[in-house]
Amino acid sequence: YLNRKLINLNFGTIFQVAVDLRVNSPSYLKFDSFKLDHNKPLFLLLPPGIGNAFYVQSKFALYSYSLSYKGKYFDINDQKTISWNSPDLNIKWPCKKPILSSRDK
Repeated sequence: YLNRKLINLNFGTIFQVAVDLRVNSPSYLKFDSFKLDHNKPLFLLLPPGIGNAFYVQSKFALYSYSLSYKGKYFDINDQKTISWNSPDLNIKWPCKKPILSSRDK
């Protein structure tokens, strides 16, 4: 089993980012961003070594993901966090001053 994330947006609109965090990858620290909208439902499966970030653009959003490793689900305390405004990534977020959770600060 590999570390992977299955993402679902049940309601709302978000700006979704996927970042390659695999050190030996030719696309290391490169990212892709796109808009997810509940009116165009889909599931997003991120492979091992791909980081996940999002910004809620609607008034409300219901966003969920499952994270597994070796067939077991991770606890939030086992996850790693990168600053949303890391200069190494230079992500063009749709907001300059987002409201952040205490974990994301």
